[in-house]
Amino acid sequence: MSFYFGRTRIKKVSTAFVAGDTSQVAPENIKAGVSILGTVGTFSSASTLGAGVSPATADQIVRTYGAFVDGIKVEGTLDVKTFYTGTSEPSADLGNNGDIYLKK
Repeated sequence: MSFYFGRTRIKKVSTAFVAGDTSQVAPENIKAGVSILGTVGTFSSASTLGAGVSPATADQIVRTYGAFVDGIKVEGTLDVKTFYTGTSEPSADLGNNGDIYLKK
């Protein structure tokens, strides 16, 4: 097996591990089911949420944005409407369809 850095072939590959620094191989820092240096990981995205917190759903993410939930991209479906106020008629280029203009 050969290793390259750009187009340069690396002749020797070495590994580095800081002796005594067990945080590098702590199970909670390794993806669940993956083994590194003999330590099997327990990390999952669900474990980072905390008690009583659920992952985001499409209707909680603004349309045109997306988020990754448990490794799966979720496209937002939430429409944001804007309320405008003023003392005269709004200009034709103000806002978007569905926005509300309140005249004082």
